[in-house]
Amino acid sequence: MKKFLLAALLLASPALAADGVGVGGFDININITPVLTPSAAYSANNVVGGLQTANIFRTRLQTSGLLGWINMTSVGGQTTSITVWGFEKKPTSTCTDKAAFVLATADLPYLIPGFPVTVALAATNGQTPSSGFTSFIPPVSVQNSDSPTTTNLYFCATTSGTPTFATAGDLTFGYALIQD
Repeated sequence: MKKFLLAALLLASPALAADGVGVGGFDININITPVLTPSAAYSANNVVGGLQTANIFRTRLQTSGLLGWINMTSVGGQTTSITVWGFEKKPTSTCTDKAAFVLATADLPYLIPGFPVTVALAATNGQTPSSGFTSFIPPVSVQNSDSPTTTNLYFCATTSGTPTFATAGDLTFGYALIQD
């Protein structure tokens, strides 16, 4: 009987079915490979790859969860530390590849708790690719604050050094979420 009622509700409201009502509690892992400027040195505090829009929530009706970890891999073996700024609302801050990062005051209320975080790339046994990992213990509670609501979180990575990336796709960022 319960299955019949749920099916009837979903059929009666296609918008609810399309938004994935009842979906939750799943681990969501997303990888983003931002477009970098290759073969040219970045300066300290430069944005690496521009604004990353992580379409990480399964539904616009349930845009909250626990951000568990961030990882980063460099195909070219870069080992420069990267600082990642996380936002629950699309930021107005300057987040353009190879430009100086400027945090807008209006974005401060939307910083994900515990951010920014630093991810240190460490080459393993002198081999490439190198990878870095950071985790949140306990995981950080997040929710989308866009108006109207979207299924996104936003990230902006900056460099602490002067790396030169070999290719436009040298870095990949991974984000893990457990949706409510």
